[in-house]
Parts: sequence; C-alpha cells; structure tokens
Amino acid sequence: MTHSDKPRVPVDHHYADLGDVTLHYVTAGTGVPIVMLHGWPQTWFMWRGVIAGLADQFQLVAVDLRGLGDSSRPQTGYDTTTVSNDVWRLMHDVLGHERFCVAAHDWGGPVAFALAAQHRAAIRAMAILDVPVPGDGTPLDAMSRWHFGFHALPDLPEALVAGREDMYLEFFYRLGGARPDAISLEAQQEYLCTYRQPGAMRAGFNYYRALRRDARDHQRYLADGKLDMPILVYGGGAPRAGRGIARPRIVATRRHQCQRRDRRRLRPLDRRGTPRLGRRTIHRILRRQRMTCSPPCHTVATADVHNAMAGFSTTTVSRLCTRANMVP
Repeated sequence: MTHSDKPRVPVDHHYADLGDVTLHYVTAGTGVPIVMLHGWPQTWFMWRGVIAGLADQFQLVAVDLRGLGDSSRPQTGYDTTTVSNDVWRLMHDVLGHERFCVAAHDWGGPVAFALAAQHRAAIRAMAILDVPVPGDGTPLDAMSRWHFGFHALPDLPEALVAGREDMYLEFFYRLGGARPDAISLEAQQEYLCTYRQPGAMRAGFNYYRALRRDARDHQRYLADGKLDMPILVYGGGAPRAGRGIARPRIVATRRHQCQRRDRRRLRPLDRRGTPRLGRRTIHRILRRQRMTCSPPCHTVATADVHNAMAGFSTTTVSRLCTRANMVP
C-alpha cells in the first residue's frame, strides 16, 4: 500500500477519562463502528492508511492502548483482560456502541480476543493480524522470540534501553521483517516521539510481563466455548521473519472462521510477519468463498502492516475490502 505518512482524511483526536486510565483515540468516518487496536512498538498512527481507505463506509475508532501512544501510563493493568476492558468501556460506555467490529495487529490481537471472549454478543466480526493468542493451545515457549523473555524481566530492560530508545526500537522497525523499509522514517519518528516519553517503554514491557496471566485468562474464556463471530486471522510464514517461527494453532476459532487455505502461496513477509500477497492471489482469495469465512467476515488490511498489500493504492485496498464483504 502506498500512502503519505499524514492521514489522508481528517481525524478527530479525543481523550476518554475512564478513572484508572485515560485513553487517547482518533475517530473518522460514519457507518458500522470498527475499533482498531495497534501493536508494539507502535500507536494508533499505524492505522492511518486503513482509515483513509475505509472512512467512507465505517465509523473508525483507533485507540492508543493503555500505557502507549498518548494514553496515560498506569503502573499496573497490562494484562489483556484489563486492557480489553479499557476498550470495552470506551466503545460501549463512552461512545455508546452496543455492537461493533474489531481490527487488531500484534499485541492488539490478544487484547481483541479477550474483548470478544468477554462480550461475544457485542462483537460483530473480528480481524487479528500477525500474532498468536496466548492460551490458544500454542505452547508459550513456541510463541516466544528473544525479546519476549527479555521484555518480561523485571526492571532490566528499562535500565538498558534508557536513553537508547531510538536505537532499540529502530532495530525492530528495520530488521523485524523481510523489508527494512516497510515502516517509513516519518512513521518511525511518530512512534519514537511517544516511546521516548517517561514510562512508555516500561508500559510496553509490561504487556510481555503479563503473558502467562493472559494465557490462563484466555483458557478460562475458552472453557465457555469457541467464539462464534466471523473471524479473520492472518499469520506469517517466512521462517526467519516476523511470526514465521511462531505459527499459532488458532484453536480458538471454528474451522469455518478463516482457516487459511492459501498458506503455501504466501510470499516473503513484510514488516513483522504479515504476508505480502501478489495481486492474483489476493483476487483469487477474495473471490473464493469470501475469504473462506461463513458467514462472511470483515477483512482489514493494515497500513504499516506493514505494507501487506505492497504497491496497492488506498483506493485498491478499499475495493479489496469491499469485495471481501466488508460492507455495512
């Protein structure tokens, strides 16, 4: 996807005081609401290209998760149950949405799962990109890469990266995927501006420190049964990039919900493991059984995601989303 690093459509910035945390979020568009959850080390800004492509059909809410971006940084509460409750209070209590869709990338994915598992009737459809869900049956050791264990250590990561936030995070922006230019320098500066702020790196590390609790909570939610809403899951396949070394089993979703049938056709990954698909493959996937989901699911292509549809204009991405039945 080619795009400017500035949003192509106007977005409105808001803050919601939820008591224990204040969330920063942006809104754009009208229609069926979609809440968009970013990953680490990013912010709501990663969704800017998607906002531009979908604002004419949907009411988009892109949130800075607890502790990240321009949201406040509480000392505790970085498990997915608590973070997903932040999102629920924002969407339901503050914005008044009884039902809505969810699009999530990286750490936003486990948060989205916890949200959907606790509010099953409220989530119309969900897309989770480029991340396993702790507790889905995948052993935690198989999910981990080196930084999972490092980030989970108490206090040490903060001490080592203090004053070196740019160097540390640029490593992930540059080397975390198959393409070093997947995230533009302008976007990197946008993210670094927030992660340099006091407490931001600690907040990000706290997500990893809650991983084992997340797995236990998610297994408890699954004891109530698998999720019934349409779910789209994209995962990477390259062995040395992104999530290729940690393929999720996706046992938390039913067979008809986005079991990928074209994994062998995935090309090398873009940033952080999202598959880069050729035009013909994308068109074939979209035509065949509406992304193989029944009932039809809502498909979302992310912005930095990193250029999962590399070379596609925003207009083309919007058209692909519409063909995949992503219509109100």
